[in-house]
Order: sequence, then structure tokens, then C-alpha cells
Amino acid sequence: MEKNETIIIADSSGIISLAIETDTNHQLALDIVTKLPADKLIVIIPSEVIAETLNILGKKVGHKEAVNAMEIIIESSSFLIVPASDVARRKAMNNFRSINTSVSYIDCLIMTIAEEYNTKMIFGFDDIFKQKGFKQP
Repeated sequence: MEKNETIIIADSSGIISLAIETDTNHQLALDIVTKLPADKLIVIIPSEVIAETLNILGKKVGHKEAVNAMEIIIESSSFLIVPASDVARRKAMNNFRSINTSVSYIDCLIMTIAEEYNTKMIFGFDDIFKQKGFKQP
């Protein structure tokens, strides 16, 4: 990755809001994505987020629509799907152990991966991100 690239970590809440037109954050998600500089942008999606997003979309809009949404992500050069490292999973589990019970393990993993990539940008709508100093792109 180049120094002048913008790195964003994507959470399922952001992807789902983008994919579902009736989601309360859909317009906000569209506004965020529209203003991003596509030529110098890398959106990192942990593979665990892909699994979570597929499951949630499958339940909310159906299996076919979930697959279609994920195919767009998988085929786009702006998205980089990465598995979390053992170190990241361990750190996220430690954070999960001591954080408010309303925060998911995946949210802890997202924040850990953001720290690994030295970015404060998380495309997601969970309150914990803002509370911990992360920002919307």
C-alpha cells in the first residue's frame, strides 16, 4: 500500500446500510461512499466481516441478494478482503473480554485491525467506534 492511499476498515453495519435501501443509515452510507476518492482508496474488509455480512443480509433481504452484494465487493479492486491474524484475533478477544456487553467481538476485531493498519477510519455505524476515537470516512 502506498503512503498517499486512504485506508478504511469496513464493518458489516456500513456494508449492510449501503446494501439495504430501507436501512436507517442507507443515505448516510451512500453519502460517505460518494465522497470517497476512489483512485487512492483501499477498503479493507476482514474475512470475518464478510461472513457476518452475508449472514445478516441473507436474513434481512434473502440469500440471492446477499450473494449479489458480496459479489460486487469481491470483484471490486477497491476492496481488499483479509483474514485477521492470530495476533489480531487474540487482541480483539482480550478487548472483547473487558468491554461493554453491547459491543460485539467483530467490532473489537474491526478496531484492532484499524490499529494494525494505522487508520482511524472505520466505515460502520456502531457507537463504540466513535467512543474509541475512530471516525467515519
